[in-house]
Amino acid sequence: MSVVIDCRGLACPEPVVRTNKALEQADEVTAIVDNEIARENVSRLAKSKGFGVEIESKDGLFYMHLKRESALAEEIPCQLVSCHVMIDG
Repeated sequence: MSVVIDCRGLACPEPVVRTNKALEQADEVTAIVDNEIARENVSRLAKSKGFGVEIESKDGLFYMHLKRESALAEEIPCQLVSCHVMIDG
């Protein structure tokens, strides 16, 4: 489930509080903030909860695309590679 929250005009810690609630309910959240302090605080929160953070800056706003890391890992195909280690001794 993807959620968009609009935190424009809100003073900290309100953008962090609202984003935290959204992160508890969704694997993908887009938070819209209008200042650098909120951008940094929301980014820090998301990373601490295991979310990847991509930020798009447009018209003085920051569109913060937050995606749970486990959801990101599921999208990337993995290949097992055999690796041999030789130790001289």
